[in-house]
Amino acid sequence: MKKRISILILLMVASLIELSLIYFVSKEYHHLNNSTFFIPFLVLVIISSFMGFSVIDHKEKYHNFNLTLGLVILVVIPVIFFISKPEYTYKHAQEMIKSHYQVTISESNFKTITVDGNEFYYIKGKKQNSEVLFSFNPHTGEYTELKK
Repeated sequence: MKKRISILILLMVASLIELSLIYFVSKEYHHLNNSTFFIPFLVLVIISSFMGFSVIDHKEKYHNFNLTLGLVILVVIPVIFFISKPEYTYKHAQEMIKSHYQVTISESNFKTITVDGNEFYYIKGKKQNSEVLFSFNPHTGEYTELKK
């Protein structure tokens, strides 16, 4: 019984750590890698762990399934997350455009744009006192200057 409670606590703590990790890593990519897709699964692990506490006296079959499902989710989510994350962070994209176009990067409230269902970084800069806009594909590293 103590072993089961320890495992449930471990599942909850691991889920919270993964949630935090996904949030902070996704922040560098301005959440382009659909990090919100993973959140419900990790919350499910936390909720099922809490439910495991409330039904401690019930069937062992339920607990084994609950623990197995939780462990599978905790292993699969980070693998999928890190495989699907973009190759380039927003900061890296800014640096590439800054060096290639010799522009001064300006901060913008809009960091991403969607074109034909694909998400791109939206980067604003200044060159010779005029504003220039760029789109940057975070998966391929391709970028283009946008026309006004």
